[in-house]
Amino acid sequence: GNGFTIPRNLFIQQSRIDVDAHTHILAKANTLIHYAEAMRNPAVTPEALNKLMARMFLLMNDNETLGSQERPSINSIDLIMTNPPYVTQGSRIYKESIADTSGSRNGVNLGEYYDSCGLGLESLFLRYISGALKPGGKAFVIVPQGMLTRTETGTKSAVLSECNLIASIALPKNTFFNTPQKTYIIVIEKRHTEFDDRPSIFCGIAKSIGESLDYRRHPTPDDNVLDCIASEFSA
Repeated sequence: GNGFTIPRNLFIQQSRIDVDAHTHILAKANTLIHYAEAMRNPAVTPEALNKLMARMFLLMNDNETLGSQERPSINSIDLIMTNPPYVTQGSRIYKESIADTSGSRNGVNLGEYYDSCGLGLESLFLRYISGALKPGGKAFVIVPQGMLTRTETGTKSAVLSECNLIASIALPKNTFFNTPQKTYIIVIEKRHTEFDDRPSIFCGIAKSIGESLDYRRHPTPDDNVLDCIASEFSA
């Protein structure tokens, strides 16, 4: 099938990046709460937890406009799950910041690296994501419908030159509270070579997501088309 499983004995290195110092501190505090029970184990030391959080949480605020996009990861990540911001108006400031950045970052020139990106901040993030994946790595990305229907092809061509599209799942309007535009989950997989065959694309339309689509967000476990789609995708 299209899904994959993670062996129990596999070591997983998780990383979380933020540009805001307060959010960074809050995330670490929340992690400590979840690991509080582990502290009962005498084999778990405060020093070990400190090292764990230092690896898990990265604060990238040298450039508070670009954040993690200032230092793109290259061919190094197995799995990305993300919901990048949808910003078209005002996104010019990000491209100006990229243009003003001199020298290389992680071995790439940012102006050249992001040159093919189209409108919207989500285009920059998608370029970052496609470059960050290892060959065979997968990314699950939530994007606005507008990004898929725009006539400009720069971002889509750049991503497809590196990755295969393996799934596209339409979400219902108001899936995300206070975000009225329709969104999609796209799943991409990094190509090993440019000669790799293109796979079939799994497509789905989720008319329900297991909760009401109003501000109440009442659970509706018996009305969850998205869960059925996920089961089919991972079968």
